[in-house]
Amino acid sequence: MERSGPGQAFLPGANSVLIVEDDEPIRELIGAFLTDEGFEVTLARDGQGAVRAVRERIPDLILLDVHLPDGESVENLMPRIRACAGSDVPLVVMSASHQQGRAAALGACGFVPKPFELEMLLQEVRFGLISQQRSVMGMRMLRSQETV
Repeated sequence: MERSGPGQAFLPGANSVLIVEDDEPIRELIGAFLTDEGFEVTLARDGQGAVRAVRERIPDLILLDVHLPDGESVENLMPRIRACAGSDVPLVVMSASHQQGRAAALGACGFVPKPFELEMLLQEVRFGLISQQRSVMGMRMLRSQETV
């Protein structure tokens, strides 16, 4: 597990991204790009690394490749990650095999087909973070109305 330093935050309080990708050049490229865009990045190469990273610090968003080297299916991995991170952490799935249906079944808020343009990946990450913040703000508003 590797960590990159933060740049200028995209959203106050919502700028950490866990990248789970087994292909090191792709993992490093995405990590460097998102760091340059102001995100705090944690990198993991497999499911075990992802679970360890989430136990250390819950990210604001998880960017996950569906084909991981340790043979663990993402269908088995996601419940372990969700048990540590909770269900409200947005998930963006990356895949070379155009599996939007599988991504949706995992509860992903976004899908990035490989190969991809970095700007497209950035849009999905930002959309996931914005959607999650809106959801949290909506829940807070509902709770405050209940106490009035």
